[in-house]
Amino acid sequence: MNLVMRSLEEILAVAQAEGANGGHHELSSLDREELRRVVGEQNLRILVALAGFEHNMDCAWQLDSVGKFADTMFSDELGPDAPYEIVAWSGSGDAWAVDRRDAKIVFLNHDGWESTGQYAMVVPLDVDLLTFIGIVEAWTATGVLIDHKEQVEEAATQLFLNYVCGISDVAAHNWPYC
Repeated sequence: MNLVMRSLEEILAVAQAEGANGGHHELSSLDREELRRVVGEQNLRILVALAGFEHNMDCAWQLDSVGKFADTMFSDELGPDAPYEIVAWSGSGDAWAVDRRDAKIVFLNHDGWESTGQYAMVVPLDVDLLTFIGIVEAWTATGVLIDHKEQVEEAATQLFLNYVCGISDVAAHNWPYC
């Protein structure tokens, strides 16, 4: 069994069909320029097109927090000037962000507040935005395999991890849902 994934063009078409903002998300000119500086013009357009699209239950693309990190729950621990622009949220209160220092994706884990120290709050994936979109799509395809009982969860998850490991050992090791 293989992961059946859509191309970026197909993902954007589905996002538009399902009511994503399709380029109509309003970012202030200052926030738009900062995000453009970090991710580039093409990736900014992709993020705006995805805004409002629930890719899967672990990644809903949103730009409401861009330029407003200080207003998020993560700023309490990381500080209002932390170098992250949140571009998506999970269904459990975690977030996906672009690190402004290197344009790599990080996972912001709300469990990082626990005093046990078991969980890091900032989990690097060491991949850029386009690569991350592909990984999110692979996670979506993994869910489809599990939902359709084409593979048991362990085998489907291993298939996903093997795919991600081919891209980035760091991302495979740090993927929060495996």
